[in-house]
Formats: sequence, structure tokens, C-alpha cells
Amino acid sequence: MTPRIFRYVVRHDGGSAPRPYDGFCTLAICKPRIRAVASSGDWIIGFRSCMPGYVVYVMQVAQSMPLDAYWDDTRFYDRRPDAASPVPDNIYRPYGNGDLEWGQNNIHNFDEKPRDISGHNVLIGSRFWYFGSTNPILPQSLEHLVPYPRGHTVHKNRRPDDVENLERWLGSWPCGIHGLPINASSELKD
Repeated sequence: MTPRIFRYVVRHDGGSAPRPYDGFCTLAICKPRIRAVASSGDWIIGFRSCMPGYVVYVMQVAQSMPLDAYWDDTRFYDRRPDAASPVPDNIYRPYGNGDLEWGQNNIHNFDEKPRDISGHNVLIGSRFWYFGSTNPILPQSLEHLVPYPRGHTVHKNRRPDDVENLERWLGSWPCGIHGLPINASSELKD
């Protein structure tokens, strides 16, 4: 099966959606429709708000994990609200009857819970390029992938060589973090 390329506009880049730290890039909150259906091998491209074509991050999905399993996974304890991180994304704790409890945090308030948990899954990638404020512009060979300002795009304008061209372009940088979040808090900058 050909990997899908999900594209969307990152409205606020504070370092939690996506969260690119500690060797993993995760998408655990926001974009519930993408999180509900993306699977291993798929690609996610987040574009900068009000700057069409400028890339905030690219991630290849290695794993899609239910929110309750994400909470329990020891690799992601540091992403919980009670950890020292200023940008938690592991904010939904499972309890007894299969429901998820919102953990108080400075990223998403309780009112955002229905939308967040409707995505059911967390997307995890170890192969990612997070550019944040250094956001490069997508090359001309891929500019047809730039999404419209609202929602997300998957198949629209897709070409057979897109994954190959995307990987070739990303080959200019090693995997990992290449800049601070655009809307980084002073705590995160420190």
C-alpha cells in the first residue's frame, strides 16, 4: 500500500502538538481526524499558519497507539502534566471504566477534551524533522501538497513520486530538531 501524506496547517506551534522531544515526535492532541486513521508508514506534514508552503515539521508514523496505552507507556511518562516538561501532551489518564480523565495542564483545557479524545490514538514517529521557527519552504516539486487553510488534506493533488521527492528533500537535514517552536514559551526556550 502506498503511504499516505497527511497535510495540515499548524495554527499554534508551542511544542506540544507536535511534541518533538526525547527522540520521538508525537501527535497526541489536536488533529483528531488524522490521529484516528493514520498508520505506520504514513507521513504527516505540518505547515506554518499564514505562510503557505513553509514547513513546521514532517514525521513518518512508526506507530499509532491508543491514548490509554500512551499514558501507560514508560517511554512517555515525561510527557505527562505532572512531569517537569513545560509542554505535556500525554494529558489523558485512563480510569476504571475505559474512560479518559483530563489531567490539568497549561496546554489544553478541559473544554478541548471531547475533540482530543475523539482521535482515539497518538501518532508516534522516530523519523522526523522538526523545523519550528526555522521553517523551510517546500521545494517547487512538492508545492502541490500545500493544504488549504482549514482542516487537513490527504489525497488531493497527490502524485505518484511525492514520497520519493519528500524523502529526497528531507535528505538535506538529519532527522531531529532544527529549531525552536514558533510560539515557544520562555520556559521552553530556557
